[in-house]
Amino acid sequence: MTTATPTPEDRAEPDELEVAGADDPRSLQKKVVDGLRWGFAQQFLARAVSFGSGVALARILVPEDFGTFAVALAVTNILFGLNDLGLLLAVVRWKGDIERGAETAFTLATIMSVGLYAICFLGAPWYAAMMGSPEATWILRLLLFTVVLDGACTAHHGLLIRAFRQDRIAQAEFWSMPLAVGCTIGLALLGWGAWSFAIGQVAANVVTSFLIIWWAPFRPRPGYDRAVARKMLAFGLPLAGASLIEYVLLNADYMIIGRTLGPIALGFYLLAYNLSNWPSSLLTEAIRKVSFVSFHELSDEPARLAAAFRRSFVLLVTLSIPLVLGLMILTRPLIEIVYGPDWSRSAKVLQFLAILGGARVCIALMFDLLVGVGRSAAALRLKIAWCVALVPALELGVRQDGIRGVAIAHAVVVMVIALPLFLAAVSRLQIDLRGIAGDLLRPAAGGALAATATLLVVSPMPSPILQLLVGGTVLVVAYAATQRPMAVIAQLRARRAEAAAGQPSTPDPSSVDPTPVEAPA
Repeated sequence: MTTATPTPEDRAEPDELEVAGADDPRSLQKKVVDGLRWGFAQQFLARAVSFGSGVALARILVPEDFGTFAVALAVTNILFGLNDLGLLLAVVRWKGDIERGAETAFTLATIMSVGLYAICFLGAPWYAAMMGSPEATWILRLLLFTVVLDGACTAHHGLLIRAFRQDRIAQAEFWSMPLAVGCTIGLALLGWGAWSFAIGQVAANVVTSFLIIWWAPFRPRPGYDRAVARKMLAFGLPLAGASLIEYVLLNADYMIIGRTLGPIALGFYLLAYNLSNWPSSLLTEAIRKVSFVSFHELSDEPARLAAAFRRSFVLLVTLSIPLVLGLMILTRPLIEIVYGPDWSRSAKVLQFLAILGGARVCIALMFDLLVGVGRSAAALRLKIAWCVALVPALELGVRQDGIRGVAIAHAVVVMVIALPLFLAAVSRLQIDLRGIAGDLLRPAAGGALAATATLLVVSPMPSPILQLLVGGTVLVVAYAATQRPMAVIAQLRARRAEAAAGQPSTPDPSSVDPTPVEAPA
């Protein structure tokens, strides 16, 4: 394979846009590792809190409440893909006067977010009526305030990421969790239904946004520089487009189900979809906070970039396989025991959405690689192709088999279209896909063995609780036995020892102990 040189239109990166990293590779290594640890800790705690609160709310509320909230959540999530105009990463990479850059980004993102809020505030009644949930109108109007908060702290968030202060970002999330859970569960107990979700989420976002602004290296004032804005938007708009497409991909199903089947069916689907996000949330979100910067640092060294991506990709897939298999095999006992038999309709959906969750882990890392080496426009085209294929498939699926048909459509499109397209794009960067496939033979064989053993053990068991406990244990033990955990740990320790000895090496997102430290499931 030949090295692909980004074209000017693919690269679309001004000279002033560059990673703000440390000059000392050892200092950068420490910052990346610390950032990953904080990111994993944040995601682990967030998933634990989401799981606990989701179980409680599933016992208090009814599927229609979940569905009504999902109607409002779909629009809000899509706006999150557009409101910052890609300026968060532009701030991270800005090489010129950072104060001027941050002030311009702050002004543009805030104006954009307020404008989107005003438009959607006026259009909320029409949208809610179209979705068959007119009661969601004011819930949507309240939830949209989180878009304004997100835009107002875009520049501050970028400054924290630029400084590798994932600890501050994680702490802001930590402090907001008790308020979110307390408000949501308390109001649910008082009979507020879907309103409890929206109020809890807005309260949490107020706290998080305030702390991010407070802890930013400096607080940008409103300001605008036309030259700075032009250069930032040249980089950010393709990313904003890709982000918007991604949020459409993740929320088009909510709109289609809500419009076609109503809020009750959407409530069952929402619970299954949130559970299917566990592999992506636990493994991907923390790594994405540093992978973009790390891949960019290696963009001029194709061999090291390929090696870093290969290690990261293999590690992510190895860790995600047991999570995906567990969600597919133990779906029914998991939902019936944890959430209650009233939610068993979600089980037939989760079996297929788990495939989507696992594929998204791979696609997210490949997307970060493409953007990190300057191919944001190419990444956008891939997301558009995915979306174009997905929407008609979802429409067909919902008419053929309801919410289960939507889940099947997701799984087919991501495996047959999206994943191959991203792999083809990555192969043009001198990434050895055959080598990666060879590295994944052991995890794949281990997954097949673990899945077979789990199915043989749980099939004759009449008790759902035994199926969940025994099946989960067999799955984890059988899979771990086929891997080489001690070899992986030794390799990671060797890399840290090299860094401590002063050998320069730009880290990749996998150079940390792989043990992992949204809307409620």
